[in-house]
Amino acid sequence: MKKLDAVKMMRDIRDKLVERYLEDPELETKELEEIRRKYGLVEAKERLNHTSDRSSG
Repeated sequence: MKKLDAVKMMRDIRDKLVERYLEDPELETKELEEIRRKYGLVEAKERLNHTSDRSSG
């Protein structure tokens, strides 16, 4: 039975993503926006704005 090498697996994934995003730099931004929309996540700068809006009211 072959032992799972998680570090190597993560390096391989990262290397593949780097290649994809070097070919199309806007792809990374597009994919991150899709993920944020899918999971209802807010960018850090937007979160800071929402937090400061609540504290000033």
